[in-house]
Amino acid sequence: MKKITILIICLLFLASNHAQEAKVKYRIEKDSVNCSFSFKNLKAWGFYECNKGIFLFTKLSYSDTINIFKEESNGFNLYKVVKLPKAYMDTIGSEIESDRFQITFVDLNTIVIVTRYSLAMIDIKNNKLSKYFYQSYDSYALVDRFGAIKWNKSRNKLPLMLVRFDNRNNREWSWDSELLAEFDFKTGKINILPIRYPFVEQYLSKYTNYSYVDPLITFNKNKYVVAFGNNPIIFTYDVKTKKSDSLYVENVNYKPITIITDTNVEHDFDLYQDYIMASYTNDFFYTEMVYDEYNHVYYRFFYKDMPKYDEDSLLNTFDKKDVGLSVLDENFKIIGDIIWETKGGGYSSFWYPTSNGLYGISFGCIGDACRKNHIMVLKLKLEYEK
Repeated sequence: MKKITILIICLLFLASNHAQEAKVKYRIEKDSVNCSFSFKNLKAWGFYECNKGIFLFTKLSYSDTINIFKEESNGFNLYKVVKLPKAYMDTIGSEIESDRFQITFVDLNTIVIVTRYSLAMIDIKNNKLSKYFYQSYDSYALVDRFGAIKWNKSRNKLPLMLVRFDNRNNREWSWDSELLAEFDFKTGKINILPIRYPFVEQYLSKYTNYSYVDPLITFNKNKYVVAFGNNPIIFTYDVKTKKSDSLYVENVNYKPITIITDTNVEHDFDLYQDYIMASYTNDFFYTEMVYDEYNHVYYRFFYKDMPKYDEDSLLNTFDKKDVGLSVLDENFKIIGDIIWETKGGGYSSFWYPTSNGLYGISFGCIGDACRKNHIMVLKLKLEYEK
């Protein structure tokens, strides 16, 4: 199937708190994923690029195989079917169907799989379980609730969100702890990095969902970068120089999240769920922080805020929200923002930088109808002043 351009090139003039302006051009293209099976129970997916090309990998629920597709002139074609080693399958058991089954590539022959209770390195060329580590959840756990892990090839380690259990009695509040670590598969040890949650009122559990609170993690070689869903704070830490920094980077579209005022919400789960859904639908919040090693910039994705009711006094729904991103240079100065509508399949839950643009996945959404048995690759391409 030929590439289909679904959004025309748009020019946007935007200013940031750094008093810097730029013109940003963008377009979104679609490519087909050519296969004979359904993606209805898709549980894990991502992209990997090397000198052999750009690859899409997927795993279905209950499946012991990973399907690898390669980008070609007519779309993404099936390149290789990888069956997971029996030694691994016998170890993880029912976790094969978990939503927390996440995959990243070390290279084209080696993958890392993270589940709720385990971290594993697998030699897919020789169908061999190379390393396996069980997480007991006694002192801490390494997780990524957002589902977009990435191998740090510069450090030969895997960065993940850190959840601590061993220091709760010493905390002043719920998330008063370190939030990031990198895992070394050679030694099985973790390096806990000295980045802690900033104290802001919205982080208290009765005010907001933990999805707002979880760190948005990316890296630029030795520098780790952490942002958050509900405020403009960004932390950085250079593992080599041991230098840390904090920034307050607010784009022109940012609005603080709604603070709940009903104190009954912490005792009423239904009321809490209603608040969470209303917040997701109407509030502005950040969703992902991505470093692009090909263009040496950061992308900070967000959902734009929207009024509770539309012009016809009808309640808005989540799928009507506009999405966007801020482009930041390596010093975290905003180059510019773009915003686009998600109707027609212009939305992806995660974006992966490649030499050909940011790649994501669409489930063939047209209006309110989504074909979960069919996926398309989205290519978000940007041009901007550097």
